Amino acid sequence: MLRFALITILAAIQLSTVSLATDDPSSCSEQIGATTFVSKTKVVVIGAPTDRIYLPAQRPDACESSTTAECKPSAYIVGGDTVDAGQTCGSWTAVRFHAMTREYFGWVRSESLTVSYLNTAEVQADSTSSPRYSFHLTRGKALPVCQAYQKRLDRTLFERTPRCGIPEDDSVPGFSRLNRIYLSKDEIERLWPAMWSFVSRSHESDAPDPGWPASAARARVGDSLFAWRYLPLLSIDNNGNPDNILVEQGVGLGFSNGMPLQCGQAVTYGPQSVTQTLELEQTPLVLTTDSNRIDEARTRTLFAHPKGQTVHTRTNGDLTLEGFRTIGNPMGFFKYQDLYYFEAFYGEWTGDIEGKRIEGPSLKNTLAVFLRKDGLTQQVCEYQMSETDGLADIFFKSKSTEARIKALEDLNARESPDRRKFNEIALRDPSSDVRNAALDNLGGDPKYFVPILIETMAHDSDEKIREKAAIGLSSYFTSNGSEGCAEAGAAEAVEKNLPPLLSAVKDSITNRYAVEVLGAEYSGLTPLPCCMSGKAKQQILGALRDNAKAKPGGWAPRAIANLENCSTP
Repeated sequence: MLRFALITILAAIQLSTVSLATDDPSSCSEQIGATTFVSKTKVVVIGAPTDRIYLPAQRPDACESSTTAECKPSAYIVGGDTVDAGQTCGSWTAVRFHAMTREYFGWVRSESLTVSYLNTAEVQADSTSSPRYSFHLTRGKALPVCQAYQKRLDRTLFERTPRCGIPEDDSVPGFSRLNRIYLSKDEIERLWPAMWSFVSRSHESDAPDPGWPASAARARVGDSLFAWRYLPLLSIDNNGNPDNILVEQGVGLGFSNGMPLQCGQAVTYGPQSVTQTLELEQTPLVLTTDSNRIDEARTRTLFAHPKGQTVHTRTNGDLTLEGFRTIGNPMGFFKYQDLYYFEAFYGEWTGDIEGKRIEGPSLKNTLAVFLRKDGLTQQVCEYQMSETDGLADIFFKSKSTEARIKALEDLNARESPDRRKFNEIALRDPSSDVRNAALDNLGGDPKYFVPILIETMAHDSDEKIREKAAIGLSSYFTSNGSEGCAEAGAAEAVEKNLPPLLSAVKDSITNRYAVEVLGAEYSGLTPLPCCMSGKAKQQILGALRDNAKAKPGGWAPRAIANLENCSTP
């Protein structure tokens, strides 16, 4: 029996610092599909949501004709999609796209992709993975936006320090995902002199810096250098007038032994072998309407520190900064209930928005949220960031199944606020024993755990895990002593995830329990499908009738009879 405790969803994408490596040409596949695809990492498609990239199963450079079945695309992806990347052959990369009801495979040009991490167990072997970070709300406790942003931060599992950037996320109600349009190598190379000059010298210049040529920047794009705009544009002043925002990430990171330095990377230097974790600046700039130059005046109005370029320190007196001094760094944006906000980490040596707390020991870990209206920027929230203990590190890094299970059990036993995210990640662990332990702790709001149980019972590779998830789902709806239709969000959660549940009807391991949920058994007075839409009910009846024909004497006829006796909503 599953133990049902409150649980929340994890859905965060963090930009990574991994390059797509080209495979040995002699080992390259020409045709890609479910049996030949091997995932290596997650990537994000560069471009706008209106930019379609088609997916031919046959590698285009190996196609004699685009009219053959293998060379004719059957699906497409668009800018902003996250896909799995497999082998890279020449200028082409094999990808897998997860649609709502099936997977699609094909080849795309590598230049159309930028590397990213999806925060799942797939990255647990990454040596740069860090312990979980937590945030404590210290200012704005009564404001809904601060409370909601706290929930959003709690749901994000950072694989690198949050000072490498906070990913987009709209899983918390009220937030709208901002659509990033990543710049291509050509676009970054063109804007590089202006970006570098403004960030490092606080003024735009078209003259290239010999120490930081555009060609070097081009080589780092998609690895340790990123830049993106937003579409639709953001109205930072919240007055309906949009600003053409460009965010650069990683301009200041250089090279070590010819290799680009990466945010979150541990670097050892000096005669005392001091180790430091690299962090990057993430600086917003305002471009002109044609996106060809930096609007310096508007950039300073929106994002410059109100105390100017001079910092008043206790130990070194007044210091004048050469580079563009922003309110904080890294800076990012989010939209909550139709208002645009921006967040920023304060700097230990640059102080808060009032120019105070300079050299404060905890200021580096202070995250502030700002709202700009009527031409004024006001801080509304403040959070103190801290690291959790080593349980998260053990959970992600240990190669021992027993150690990962013990860490997961301890996180749940301590009622850690992060335990729910680790349970979901554990459900993707390569070990079925770890996935089994996660099921033992899964539960809470049916709008959250029901989709996870359905996904697990439909797709897990281990039949024992599929059966356990199916029993848990059936037990919740048929023997928990309550009216299934009355459980807030329960019927909606099943209806939204109907295709994988119907597929579980065809599985001999999960058939009985899936059919029970679909009407053969129920707790209360009403079979669960009777609370769903007429369309959903007809889909269920169709699947049950097919199952009754394929498996005479099974549970389907009972479910059919129950559903035929309920009225269509």
